[in-house]
Amino acid sequence: MSGIGTIFTVRYSLFTNLAIVFFSLSFFSCSPNRQNYSLLSALEQMIVGLIGGSGGGGGIITPPGNGLGSFTPGESINLNNSSGPTVNGVIIDPSGSGKALGISTQGNGVPNLIFLYPNNSSSPNAVDINGDGAPDYYLCYLSNGSVNLTTGSNCSGNTVTIYPNQGFDINGDGVVDNPMIARLAADVISPSSSISPNPGSYGGVQIATIVCADNVAPGNIAYTIDGSTPAYSPQNGTITNPPKTTVTIGGNGDGTYAIKYRCRDLAGNIENVNTASYVINHNIPNVSIVTPASSFYLSSTSGAVQTASYVWKSTQVGSYSIRQNATGCTDGNVIESGMTGANQNNTSFISANQLSVGPNSIFICVNSGLVGQISFTITRDDTKPVIAASPGAGGYGYDGVTPVSIQLAYADNINVSSGYQMAYTTDGSTPAINSLTGAITNGNSFPPPAASTIDLISNTNLQFIARDPAGNLSLVGSAAYVIDSSRPTIQVNGYTPSNQVIDGSTAFGINWQFSGTGASYKVLLGGNRCTASTVSSIVNGVTVTKNVYSGPSGARYSNTVDCECNNGSTPTGTSTFISGNVVTGTASNSDIKVNTAVNTSLANLNFTAGKNSLIICVGNQANQPEYGMQTGSQTINVWKDTQAPLLVSATPSGGATDVNPNPGKLTLVFSEPLDPTSTPNLTVQVFQYGSWATIDTSKAKFQFLASSNQPDTLVIWLPSIFFPENALIQWSIAAGTLKDAASLALASTITQSFLTTTYEVANTYAPPILRTGTGEDLTFGDAKAQNLSNTVPGGLWSNSYPTDLVVFDYNTKLVWKKDEENLKTDFFSAINGCANLNIANSGAGYATLTNWRLPSAQELATLSIYDGSSPSIASASVFGSLNAAPYWTSTLFTPTVTNAWYVDFQYPDLYFGPVTASNWVRCVSGVPGSNPLVP
Repeated sequence: MSGIGTIFTVRYSLFTNLAIVFFSLSFFSCSPNRQNYSLLSALEQMIVGLIGGSGGGGGIITPPGNGLGSFTPGESINLNNSSGPTVNGVIIDPSGSGKALGISTQGNGVPNLIFLYPNNSSSPNAVDINGDGAPDYYLCYLSNGSVNLTTGSNCSGNTVTIYPNQGFDINGDGVVDNPMIARLAADVISPSSSISPNPGSYGGVQIATIVCADNVAPGNIAYTIDGSTPAYSPQNGTITNPPKTTVTIGGNGDGTYAIKYRCRDLAGNIENVNTASYVINHNIPNVSIVTPASSFYLSSTSGAVQTASYVWKSTQVGSYSIRQNATGCTDGNVIESGMTGANQNNTSFISANQLSVGPNSIFICVNSGLVGQISFTITRDDTKPVIAASPGAGGYGYDGVTPVSIQLAYADNINVSSGYQMAYTTDGSTPAINSLTGAITNGNSFPPPAASTIDLISNTNLQFIARDPAGNLSLVGSAAYVIDSSRPTIQVNGYTPSNQVIDGSTAFGINWQFSGTGASYKVLLGGNRCTASTVSSIVNGVTVTKNVYSGPSGARYSNTVDCECNNGSTPTGTSTFISGNVVTGTASNSDIKVNTAVNTSLANLNFTAGKNSLIICVGNQANQPEYGMQTGSQTINVWKDTQAPLLVSATPSGGATDVNPNPGKLTLVFSEPLDPTSTPNLTVQVFQYGSWATIDTSKAKFQFLASSNQPDTLVIWLPSIFFPENALIQWSIAAGTLKDAASLALASTITQSFLTTTYEVANTYAPPILRTGTGEDLTFGDAKAQNLSNTVPGGLWSNSYPTDLVVFDYNTKLVWKKDEENLKTDFFSAINGCANLNIANSGAGYATLTNWRLPSAQELATLSIYDGSSPSIASASVFGSLNAAPYWTSTLFTPTVTNAWYVDFQYPDLYFGPVTASNWVRCVSGVPGSNPLVP
């Protein structure tokens, strides 16, 4: 060590301690592979217990397997599994009953996926997402313990994917088909609730029904019967799922009962508290409905539902009256009266003509000294519903894969979410619905079973009709669709010039042809003028979103090809074959023929300096133009070059710090296409002693990458594989040595610099540095970091050069050269020495590996185990040669970059010394933890 050990040597204990911490973290990222790491194993078991244990809220739920388990409130679940984005919904029990009511995916504690329990079982089988109490999607319990949503029961139908803040994809195409979650996010209107029978006096026990209604989706109902205020958080009272619940009134005998109730919608909006008071007195006749009204919607229109019947009874003899539009038994219009016996079934009828248009309250009142009552609501609706198809009639293209999807939209003056019917035909016949029963007598029901659209792939005359709950029929609508499946296919044969780069005066030529059917063609400037957006419409009360494409004109199109072909600019000047007709006979002037090549020429004045886009369009004009697509891409890029190439960006960027040394490459993006045959004059330097030390780049590799048809990106791979660590690095490309596609050379030298960190810091990884011994040496039982062998894992590597011997570490997955380099030299020569191994064997690399490099300080330290002997290296017998002397690492010393770290195998720790010193060199291949056997 001499003077260096006395003056410059620093114990690197902090470095090694951090290495242990990093290794511990890395260790836990996968299963332990050494059973005698007792401390680490114990820590791992503790972490596994923390993140995977059962119990307490906030853990990850183990869903009920095979439908036998139950969801635990407070835990989270990802219903997408691995099929889509992670959505950690929380299991919610707002009632505090211990039974989960649903899942909240919004993070607001409100269950927006309501559980449905069949026959009061312990496990739900479906979820309700719109609060109507009916299953929308079904829970599929998989054998591996996970759970997801499907469109059919018992894991049938399609898998449903949840998209956060958006909705549900039911066909796996990545597009939200049901945007309910987005609708909830935009809902700021509070729900409303109602209770029946109306508050009042009754002669016996009543079953009160509380119904929640909302503009988007009703949610949980909260009520109390003890006079306190129902609340959701903190929970007070009984909380049930939508859309309704029942409460028994009078179960404790005669007296006054007060019910307080309110509703919360699935968006989390809460209404104010409502109060309903009931007097139960056994001396009052108890009036009840035996059979509800045969229809709660009536119409005076001929053929519609004009009359409804219902059955009722009273517990006492008395006179009765039936009152329309009443608030009780003392007002309203009496539409029926008479006497009733005790517990006698009475059948009553009501006609539309007895009602006023709109909702009507109906009270049945029985007077037996005291008056008992029951009420319900019936609606008169004389207005026909309206039905429309979306998108409307017209010409549409079919590409053989995606059909044209049509939806039918229902609208009526009475806003109902159920009870109406829609029917359609595609065979030319007239659809029909029985106005009295609602049975479809001709045609198909919409929406179709297991679908939400009518999919068309051929010319179709679609006809449709709707019926509202009152039996009113809409007019029969129709829409004619011309479906053209013969979009032409365009093929480009070549360009003039072939590299698609022109100067300031030459024209640009395209040789092209098309196949299929066509009526006209045009070649346009533009090609990237259309932008995608979404439009929404309300269909059956649900917001439907679809993609549209808009150009500078503002017109919208259903696909990007038609949009681009209607928004490009027509070339000017002495251009030829830029537009015309498609003919079958003799082509003249600018006409073209199918499967016949044509040469289009565009004058230079049509192009601006830089990248220009062109698009070729052939339209079949079936009702409206449907344009073909170029084979392979939609647009053609043409570069007009009038100046030398300019650097647009560099990776690493100039002035960057903490740059990962791996890999040692530069990625340079230029303003225009480059000439891939040019060879840049590259210089790479490292700052040392107030000047720059040059790294050998004579074996650097240059790779030109294409961006939009032409190479405008240059990737430079350094032969040293890694940049030096903790180094200020400067690179430059000399003027005149890099050319663009028009042979214009780089006008001036490009120079940039950046600062690297260590590989271990950049990747939050440290290979193990574990040693046995005494004193300050680190001890973990008998564990050693190394597992060295001259035998490489079978099947991973076939060495075509059997005399190129290596040492493989099964723990770190690093490959070491068996013999050290016959080289005792300075730091920079050591880097170049290892890089030379990558071009050994005529470029095949030493031992057929081409990623040899000088090891980092962390990596080289893994070989050192200080046990009092010299050299202090584990399994020394596997190496061909070894000195108890300093060996260079690729890691510069941060405080003084004129020094670099080295490992001396007769001492236990790391040291640093001047980069000008002469140390030995041992080379390594691969990246820690990965497979280094694949170059």
